[in-house]
Amino acid sequence: MKLYLTQEFIRDLREADDSRLVRQVLSHTIDDKGKFYSGGKDDHRYDGIEDGWIRYVSRGKTAFRVIFVRKGETVYLHRAGKHSVEDEARTPKDLSTSVEVTEFRPTATASGPPPEAVGRFLKTWEPEYLNKFLTAMYHLEHEEIILISPFIATSILEKFHHFGRFLDKAIEESGTIVRILTRPPTDAEMPIYKDLEARGAFVFFRKMLHAKMYLFEVNKYALSKFNKDFDKTAIIGSSNLTLEGCGFDDNLCYEEVCYKLPTTTYDEAKRIAESLINGAEDFKTHMLRRVRN
Repeated sequence: MKLYLTQEFIRDLREADDSRLVRQVLSHTIDDKGKFYSGGKDDHRYDGIEDGWIRYVSRGKTAFRVIFVRKGETVYLHRAGKHSVEDEARTPKDLSTSVEVTEFRPTATASGPPPEAVGRFLKTWEPEYLNKFLTAMYHLEHEEIILISPFIATSILEKFHHFGRFLDKAIEESGTIVRILTRPPTDAEMPIYKDLEARGAFVFFRKMLHAKMYLFEVNKYALSKFNKDFDKTAIIGSSNLTLEGCGFDDNLCYEEVCYKLPTTTYDEAKRIAESLINGAEDFKTHMLRRVRN
């Protein structure tokens, strides 16, 4: 699939008054090989532009948007900006002046740490503790967080719990994309997921889900000298996102074993997570179906 940047898109990035916009927009439209990132779950048609589509890059206070034109196997990134860009976008003046993005492979630099070649085990009853590693994520800025667990203690997701506050801060201050996949909830659990969506997260349900995966895509450009060794992280294992499963809040915890994957396998883990989410039911669709039934 060929990818082009229109002159309007380039101008939007050049004139952006929020430095986060450029980083967020590029990281959610162009992958590491210079190809169009087609993982926008909420992409939908943009009225007023032929073959136009809109992608929600972030929610919360930033609410960044990208408008692109898709013609067969060719994509033109056309406009980028805050929520108001939806009202300003017009049909591209001349697509022939667009700049093609060629495929590339990023090279390692001597200034940064090499990708972690081996993983490590995280447990709930002895070092390295799973809960300590999870709470260490609170001090980092993230591009995206994906939480996949068949069973979730909804109290963890509430804004009054430290984990819920962490998610809110990531969405509000960093424009982090937060996606949560779990089994369909009970009636009693629905309000917290409704509130979570209102706070800017994306919630999905999958009936036969049994996988547990926790992905943290760290913004490497925001790392300081104190946390420069952190990188994008994927954790798999037996732990559900519950107080007992993660060892949160000094609760009596289950004896769980998880594995932090090597950095080199993060992209493969993300593809698996994406495939689970893509086959799931989003919150709004689930709500409508429950009402109809």
